[in-house]
Amino acid sequence: MKQIYKITYPTGKIYIGKDSVGSHRYFGSPSMDLINEDFESLPPEVRKDYSIRKEILWESKDCSESELSQMEVKFIREFKSISGFPGKQLNSRQITQQFNYSLSNLMRFLAVFLNRSIKN
Repeated sequence: MKQIYKITYPTGKIYIGKDSVGSHRYFGSPSMDLINEDFESLPPEVRKDYSIRKEILWESKDCSESELSQMEVKFIREFKSISGFPGKQLNSRQITQQFNYSLSNLMRFLAVFLNRSIKN
């Protein structure tokens, strides 16, 4: 079962991703450095006992990888999470880190965007 999911962290920030297999254990591949940095803003008691929520936003048994990528882009836009973390102000070091882990997301976004532009 292919899925689009939303991960919500204790900081309130979200990550939208896709899963081509439908694994209940898969939580995406966001930047560990960015998440650790965000967690530093939480009180110590929250950092010691927290939950991370995974919500399945959409799923399909028979969609193509292209359709799955299009749905991912749709939800990224809907939740305004193009950087993976809405409202996150990134400095140049963080942008470089973010780029390293989200290059594949960017490529999927561009492929969907360009494909849509060519058809129109």
